[in-house]
Amino acid sequence: MPKPKRFRQRLFVDRFQYRIALIHLAHFAAFIAVIFAAFYLPLLVKLDDTSLSPMQKMELSSQFQAQTERWMPVLWFVFGLLIVSSAIVSHRLAGPLARMRGALKTAAEGDLRNGLSIRKRDYLGREAQAINALIVSLNTKIRDIKKTQRRADAAMRRLSDTMRGAPQDAREQLEALRAEIDALKVTLSEFQIAEEKGDEAELSSERVPSLSV
Repeated sequence: MPKPKRFRQRLFVDRFQYRIALIHLAHFAAFIAVIFAAFYLPLLVKLDDTSLSPMQKMELSSQFQAQTERWMPVLWFVFGLLIVSSAIVSHRLAGPLARMRGALKTAAEGDLRNGLSIRKRDYLGREAQAINALIVSLNTKIRDIKKTQRRADAAMRRLSDTMRGAPQDAREQLEALRAEIDALKVTLSEFQIAEEKGDEAELSSERVPSLSV
């Protein structure tokens, strides 16, 4: 069954989007300043010239109006283009960044069961793949450590049974080793990983005392 498409419910989901919008507005303001300095400022300077006749000033005013009619559609087009570009870039960047932070925060809390999912057209696809590879690697390593810990715990129980009549020093060292294994078990319990299908079967087989370590 195909996964339903996810639609963003908010226009701005990250502070990064505000920065992109401000940068695009600054670019638009700079573009307006260049147009004004290149085409309108010389006409305004001439209009302030007191030596010009009224007829000449009317001609300059007509030129000013013609320049405005010529450049206004261009300004609106550039402004709309910047808005569309800002929206596309910010959505394709801010969405993956927000999900990356969420995935890394979840992983830092010990939950490694879920990877990072981004839309096909979003940016930062390689970075998302790198984070997923990191989560998979951590899953594999912690799963292997948990398996080793379970085998060590089973071996410790069998060793305890065989050392009931051992000297006191040996039993104390055995108890110290058991405490270390229990501490490792507590630490590993803080991690939640995506279990594989064979893990439960292996766990049940490790509980059989007659098996070799």
